[in-house]
Amino acid sequence: MNTKQTPKQIAKRLEYLRREIQAERISYAEIAELQSLAAYIPRSDTLLREWAGLPEHGIQKAQQ
Repeated sequence: MNTKQTPKQIAKRLEYLRREIQAERISYAEIAELQSLAAYIPRSDTLLREWAGLPEHGIQKAQQ
């Protein structure tokens, strides 16, 4: 991917990757691409954050 992407291009690519995840046909290369775009994934987007290996927003460990 081009390293000089606009925010609109990044958002479009994230939506493409979301559709690939939902269709259960995402490749390892696409997962790596998603990880490279991790800084652009909103904290509220738990699906993409999970697949990018990021912590989900608002989830805390239970206190014992």
